[in-house]
Amino acid sequence: MLVYLGGDVTIDGKEIIAILDSKLGEAPSTKEFLRNMRDEGRLVNLSEGGKRRSIVVTADKVFISYLSCNALKRRVEYFTTE
Repeated sequence: MLVYLGGDVTIDGKEIIAILDSKLGEAPSTKEFLRNMRDEGRLVNLSEGGKRRSIVVTADKVFISYLSCNALKRRVEYFTTE
């Protein structure tokens, strides 16, 4: 099952570890985590020019998306309940 994250990016839903609300990105520990991912070249910002609404964590990368957590959750649930 592929999940569209925004831009031209789709990933296998099985790769998703967590979908976080972007408000968590304001916490100091989350800011440090995102900074580390950026420094390692593992942060993909899909919300450039738009509003950051969610953070999607996989084993290899972290995606910042303009899609809401609820929208992404619904997409994952849709494919896992069929």
